[in-house]
Amino acid sequence: TTSTKPSQPSKPSGGTNNKLTVSANRGVAQIKPTNNGLYTTVYDSKGHKTDQVQKTLSVTKTATLGNNKFYLVEDYNSGKKYGWVKQGDVVYNTAKAPVKVNQTYNVKAGSTLYTVPWGTPKQVASKVSGTGNQTFKATKQQQIDKATYLYGTVNGKSGWISKYYLTTASKPSNPTKPSTNNQLTVTNNSGVAQINAKNSGLYTTVYDTKGKTTNQIQRTLSVTKAATLGDKKFYLVGDYNTGTNYGWVKQDEVIYNTAKSPVKINQTYNVKPGIKLHTVPWGTYNQVAGTVSGKGDQTFKATKQQQIDKATYLYGTVNGKSGWISKYYLTAPSKVQALSTQSTPAPKQVKPSTQTVNQIAQVKANNSGIRASVYDKTAKSGTKYANRTFLINKQRTQGNNTYVLLQDGTSNTPLGWVNINDVTTQNIGKQTQSIGKYSVKPTNNGLYSIAWGTKNQQLLAPNTLANQAFNASKAVYVGKDLYLYGTVNNRTGWIAAKDL
Repeated sequence: TTSTKPSQPSKPSGGTNNKLTVSANRGVAQIKPTNNGLYTTVYDSKGHKTDQVQKTLSVTKTATLGNNKFYLVEDYNSGKKYGWVKQGDVVYNTAKAPVKVNQTYNVKAGSTLYTVPWGTPKQVASKVSGTGNQTFKATKQQQIDKATYLYGTVNGKSGWISKYYLTTASKPSNPTKPSTNNQLTVTNNSGVAQINAKNSGLYTTVYDTKGKTTNQIQRTLSVTKAATLGDKKFYLVGDYNTGTNYGWVKQDEVIYNTAKSPVKINQTYNVKPGIKLHTVPWGTYNQVAGTVSGKGDQTFKATKQQQIDKATYLYGTVNGKSGWISKYYLTAPSKVQALSTQSTPAPKQVKPSTQTVNQIAQVKANNSGIRASVYDKTAKSGTKYANRTFLINKQRTQGNNTYVLLQDGTSNTPLGWVNINDVTTQNIGKQTQSIGKYSVKPTNNGLYSIAWGTKNQQLLAPNTLANQAFNASKAVYVGKDLYLYGTVNNRTGWIAAKDL
């Protein structure tokens, strides 16, 4: 629909800032609990309250009006249009067009069917009845982000379910005729792996029918061999430092990464106090060798380097403590310039410059507000940004004040400049692929729309996640803490690795 042009706004910032662009979109979105409401047109100055919060809706259009970006959302099944929502007020995922299928799967009794793919607790169609495995006949399939959802029928009830909860219905094999299905192949391997919290244990040989409990869970281990026995695949894992073999583990019960051979080096870096040293590269919280002590930058002398997947780890010594550190936390030492011994020049002598940074920040409850430009003499209220986490990619000093540019973590939309004293910041690493299946600990901190999110950005409460399956797809470090992005209870978001 074509919106009528609104009355002349009072002094719009920048002459071209009210230009409207609209494009088609095929996605899905869930409106966050805290939002600005739905807008009938993108020209509206205020949204109206909606009852579609935390429901999966179809997105059909994207609009940009000045600095504001919107999605047009509608009911997934009926196509009823609800209105425009600000991009920062939703969790958005790309979606491919549904395709027809004719497939049969097994699904466990008690699993939940939803009225839409990537459905929420507010969109439950029914529960799978019966005991044990039930037959699910799928007729439609749709990919949402990297997850696949299928629509079908089980015991007379229909709905959508994540493919993660389905297994292929196979004919029972004849145990008296193993034939070629027990053919064993073994190959050398030089990778590393971390055993998932939920696993079948370690096998002394790949022919064993049952594994034994292991205490090597969530530790980085060396992988020296890979084996395939029929349809089963295993890794032979051992201690990274001693080479002691622990046994065989099923490949789908570990997070595996390729690893290049370590190489000797002789390099010096700076490292911040508080950073953890690990006993192995890509080490976990179970393999901490020590913590960097002191104040300010400390000198780390590296003697070994190893590449794990796309990340680089260095082994060295700092303040008498030795261990492995990700290169992400190290910086090359810089020469002291003569300027450092001189008195600090007056602010008027420093030319304002915008720096690119890679940080994440939480806005304090008591803040001085947000500015569209660092040149603005007064700031607008920053209440709606308080106690929330945002990305920061730019920093600028203007006069005696330093500002950072807040960016929405889900839509990458710049929101405005805030004083650096009004935020608590941490460094954030690059997101990396991290495929794995985990179980959420009974005691956890919940699922969030952004890594290191606050209570205002919580998607699922801790008590709804206990012992639930979490299917991870990517990871990122915030400071020294690892966060994983994935799906649990049909919701997609970030969770702290220590909660898995």
